[in-house]
Amino acid sequence: NLSQREKIESILAKSDCSEFSVDDILNFDKKCPDSARACAKIVQNIPQRYRWECVQPEDIPSCYTIVADCKKVSNRDKPPRPMNAFMIWAQGARRLINELCPKMQNALISEALGYYWR
Repeated sequence: NLSQREKIESILAKSDCSEFSVDDILNFDKKCPDSARACAKIVQNIPQRYRWECVQPEDIPSCYTIVADCKKVSNRDKPPRPMNAFMIWAQGARRLINELCPKMQNALISEALGYYWR
């Protein structure tokens, strides 16, 4: 088990974003939109080849499971609709942001991810 500082160091080592240090991230205000955007910027600047090394494959459930859990069970025979590209990207990015700032509000994370997706 890694400490919070070690988790942040490993994510920052893979990111091309050099604006923030481990101490900056540890001192982020968990209720501030600017902190959420900073975390999203760090995650966005992780090169694609490293991005998924930060998240274990068993932590990423299949697209159909997530959608099926959110909807009411119906008697239709068609499979649930799969997640779109943003939802798949945001799922991995949200996990990385939660590694950086575990207590950050989900609404702020979603807003920051939407900003960087555009």
